Amino acid sequence: MPYGSQYGRTHNDVLCPKPQLTDRLIVVDISPIAVPRSTNEMVRIFDAMINMTVSPSVSMSEGRKLVREQIKQATDSNETVDFIMLNLRKDPQTGVFSWACNAQLLRDFLPKFQKYGSKLSGLPPYTGPTTFICGTHSPYMKRDHWPQILELFPNASIHWLETGHLVHFEQPQQFLSIVGDFINQP
Repeated sequence: MPYGSQYGRTHNDVLCPKPQLTDRLIVVDISPIAVPRSTNEMVRIFDAMINMTVSPSVSMSEGRKLVREQIKQATDSNETVDFIMLNLRKDPQTGVFSWACNAQLLRDFLPKFQKYGSKLSGLPPYTGPTTFICGTHSPYMKRDHWPQILELFPNASIHWLETGHLVHFEQPQQFLSIVGDFINQP
């Protein structure tokens, strides 16, 4: 989703176009046209992350097992659980388990994600170089969205990888190659 890359925030938390802040835009497996479902599952996942309970006295491997079970209560997707578990950390000094990402901030932002389409309407197209990297088996980007996407991003290209939603996780070499080539274009 281009939010944050293409658009800045004012003090009133209102989106405003700031294309001059972006040299190039990379969008990873999300359509600016529509999302395939509500963010309810993500809310459950972030709630599980925020509310994880693991004693600092357990080992990292035991803690991973316990946290994995807590996250699995929020989603049926083992792929999603595997990806989230990459963010689990344990402080070597205190033994406290935490997340590499700010789960609370991400959870708090989710309601705004549902309304991003209305925020984009009326804004001018972003005409800078843009590339979309999408998974062929992901529900987050549909091929039939492409004509509408080109109206928003007229200088866009798209790359399809044989993956689900986590293109960077499932095909890291291909993903990095596409990103590197795109960034290094004149």
